[in-house]
Amino acid sequence: TVNAPHIEGNHSLGSSIDLDFFYPADTLSPYFEGNYFFTVTYYENDDFEGGQTVYSTANVALDGEQDITQFHSFALDKPGVYEIYYTYKDQAGNNSGLNGLRMVYCTDNLAPTISLDDGFDTSTVVLAFLHSEHKIKGYQVSDNYDKNVEVSIYVLDPDFLYSKLSGKKLALEKTGDYRIYYCAMDSTGNLAMTYYTVRVK
Repeated sequence: TVNAPHIEGNHSLGSSIDLDFFYPADTLSPYFEGNYFFTVTYYENDDFEGGQTVYSTANVALDGEQDITQFHSFALDKPGVYEIYYTYKDQAGNNSGLNGLRMVYCTDNLAPTISLDDGFDTSTVVLAFLHSEHKIKGYQVSDNYDKNVEVSIYVLDPDFLYSKLSGKKLALEKTGDYRIYYCAMDSTGNLAMTYYTVRVK
């Protein structure tokens, strides 16, 4: 039999799994003689196709003279499913098989971070003149997993109509507030948004 930690369930991207014990038991004496195998296979989703081994240990002799407790730790650096498999083979060749199977689901729950140039944020109000042009503020975006996150910029005009901005300047043809929105979504669907206001009198 394989006694192993219960670690199933959802875990956050970037965390690590610490397996603080593995304890094989056997009816034959000496109880712990044989081979112990440990493998972690990563799958991008739960269709379990195209698995990639990300951590493995094999042929660890458990001869009764060493500490039978085995320690392992591995990082969850990709969202997806991690299949953790323990097996123990005694001196008669009996294999513990599926007794050690564990599933860990890793999810990315952190949205990207957007920061605007010159410290602009949701409390910023820029005063401007009617029929002038406003130069859209630049930005920086970062994410805990995705290296390149696309940012879309929208404007909510004084008539409460949304439109997507394609250039770097906004024509101010109406009095009232223009709200400039910056939206970023990572590959797992986490959304970040910020804005500032241009007030035309």
